[in-house]
Amino acid sequence: MIRPVSDEGVTEIIGFVLIMGLVVMALFIMALIVPPMNGAELENELALGAVQDVSNLKYDMDILWEEKNLTNVTRSALIQLSTPKQGMISMLPAFKPTLGSATLTAGLSDLRITVGGETYDNLLRLTYSTANHYTENSVVMYDAGAVFAGTREYQSMLLVPSVGKGGDGTLFIVLPRQSSGTTSVTGNSFGVVNYTANVQGAKEYSGDQGSPVTIEISSPNEQVKRVWENLLKASGVVEQNGNLQYYGKVKVLSVNYAMKVQGAVPWQ
Repeated sequence: MIRPVSDEGVTEIIGFVLIMGLVVMALFIMALIVPPMNGAELENELALGAVQDVSNLKYDMDILWEEKNLTNVTRSALIQLSTPKQGMISMLPAFKPTLGSATLTAGLSDLRITVGGETYDNLLRLTYSTANHYTENSVVMYDAGAVFAGTREYQSMLLVPSVGKGGDGTLFIVLPRQSSGTTSVTGNSFGVVNYTANVQGAKEYSGDQGSPVTIEISSPNEQVKRVWENLLKASGVVEQNGNLQYYGKVKVLSVNYAMKVQGAVPWQ
């Protein structure tokens, strides 16, 4: 004789199946939501860290031409290309975000500055660009002494180059130049920036009311060009008939940096 299954047992089985289904559904939803949320947070932290790293690098580079006894001294800086921080919940494979990477490139700027008919090119540019999975790709750039940050389409100037008027009315312009070609490193660990400064000395251009010093800014990036022009105007340069002119003495300090980047090699 077949004994009927009790309703109570069937109810418990159905309840267990429903609970397991809800748990699986919740985990599935979390697997869809958690990685993008964590990944976006990590990528934003990485971009902010790059801004701080490049800003600190500018400060250290400026010290080399301010302190003449540091000329030809090689210095190094470490810049993070990715972040290993993932959070406790991301330790589970299903919740682990896909790590992006960044590319660090030391090379030449497309900015050219002409003072008194003499063109200064081969200006230094260090570019940090990310390949993100969850947020818009970011760019942090040291360009001819200024620091820019933003996206690949638009960057804002965060730190100005070393340009200004001295107490005697002389306009000073410090131009970092690259003397080591182009090097690049891509990855998701760390990049090392090695650089040595060789101060060439200041070249003087004299102007007066009758014959001012003409300054020309040339760049395919209109935003960079406009920022430089506004910075010079704030230092006493005037624009007449489309030309930038300074009625006084201009000193240009040219600093050659032998900058190279490479991947970080851990100590054995």
